[in-house]
Amino acid sequence: MKFNIFRDLLISILISSLVLNRRIQNERIKNNLFFKDTEGSGSWDTFFDCPRINIADDKGTFASQGSAKIYAKNIENPSSVEDKLGLVFDFNSSPGPLLVKVGTLISGNKYYIPYRYFDANLYYDNPSQDNKSIGGSFRSDDKKLYKIKIEFPFKRTGWFISDDEGRRILNAINTQSTNQKNIVTNLKSNINGQTSRYIEKKTQLDAALKGSNEFKALITKKESDAGELKKKIDSSQSNSDSLKKTIDDARKNLDDQISKFNDLQNSINMDSKTYNEIMDAVEKSKNDSIPIAKNINDIQAAVDESTKNLDTYFNTFISTAPIRKDEINTAKSAYQKSDAQGVVENLKKIYP
Repeated sequence: MKFNIFRDLLISILISSLVLNRRIQNERIKNNLFFKDTEGSGSWDTFFDCPRINIADDKGTFASQGSAKIYAKNIENPSSVEDKLGLVFDFNSSPGPLLVKVGTLISGNKYYIPYRYFDANLYYDNPSQDNKSIGGSFRSDDKKLYKIKIEFPFKRTGWFISDDEGRRILNAINTQSTNQKNIVTNLKSNINGQTSRYIEKKTQLDAALKGSNEFKALITKKESDAGELKKKIDSSQSNSDSLKKTIDDARKNLDDQISKFNDLQNSINMDSKTYNEIMDAVEKSKNDSIPIAKNINDIQAAVDESTKNLDTYFNTFISTAPIRKDEINTAKSAYQKSDAQGVVENLKKIYP
């Protein structure tokens, strides 16, 4: 009897363990915690086949609208009308409903989201062991806010897209967004100004054509109206100044958050590269067929290459931010002393 009770208890524990293990495994899969080898493909010179273009409204969670190719060269140097007007996605199959709703159809499964929609809060993300991405928000013509996350192709060993290329795409999107917004803003301003002028002059012309008395009566009335119009202008200007301060405060807070985000990204990037170098050395050390002399030569070559690259980066940095030459040189000295934290802390002093 006791044996049966013990057996039943053991079976119950085993079943519970298996169920729990399955739940944990499902949760890991859901949250993408298992390493994946590759996802998507591509290169700068051809296209990046992005596994997911995620969009959400401001109250919802991200939903993939499908996989799509983006053409980095066309983003950075647009030539076609569509490439100048918006960020083009060439979907591998019919895209999801949110993309269809906010996007402009070019042909087939090819759409673009107008650059003038994008806000100035786009960011580039390079998480450890997961897809690099560009994310942020945009506001469509219906004034509704949407979030977007473009996941780049992933390769666990090496990469399809480098950090430099990812940031070039980010900067190009921001540049095109600024250009298109400026065009629209200037057009609105010019149209509004010219419309006011046209209506006022047309009214005066109609009165003048009816005779001098009609014209003088109109001018007298307009002079009276001008006083109220001036009060309206002053009130609007006061509200405008107040809103400008609100915007400036919000922008400062956003800039602060972006700066902190960039610092974390730099830390993740440094730690991830250190981790990869350690794991590479661990793998090589397990291979008894590789002589120690070969390992030494490979490591020395890697040190020499990194030294050369770092010298180039620091020299470029000094020419880019000459007023921060002292901090840059201190960071350079820190790397030469293998002081990673010293590099991070000194580079933090330089915006962004």
